[in-house]
Amino acid sequence: MISLGVLLVIVAVVATLVIQDMQSQPDTVASVDVGECYEGEPTDLSVVDCDQPHHGELFFRAPPGDAAAAYPGTDALRELVGQACLANLPTYYGAGADVAVTAGIEVQPVVPSEDEWNDGTQDGFCVAVSAEGGTATGSIKGQGAP
Repeated sequence: MISLGVLLVIVAVVATLVIQDMQSQPDTVASVDVGECYEGEPTDLSVVDCDQPHHGELFFRAPPGDAAAAYPGTDALRELVGQACLANLPTYYGAGADVAVTAGIEVQPVVPSEDEWNDGTQDGFCVAVSAEGGTATGSIKGQGAP
């Protein structure tokens, strides 16, 4: 009877530690859904309503071309994901990058590190940010349409 009680206490303590560790990990852009806005940096952020001041809005998730391939390098990934971002911006925003730039919107590709790639996080992320830096208010979705 005592050993069952001790075992239950150990299980409860371990579960509590695992939950606390998971809660203390920063949210990253990989945890954001398309159409959501966030405050902070892509590696440490909080999702917020797009009507609130925010640093970025995820508008496209670019899957890896070949998930079994070796890490292609940061520059090569930025180029590939950047092209995917520009190709998919009109679908979300309603216009191309030229209109977005005029409206003060910059497109930033966010790519995985080599460690993230090797751990299975291989998607790229297309984020719209204020071209002036700082925060923006409101979603860009459909805002470029005439």
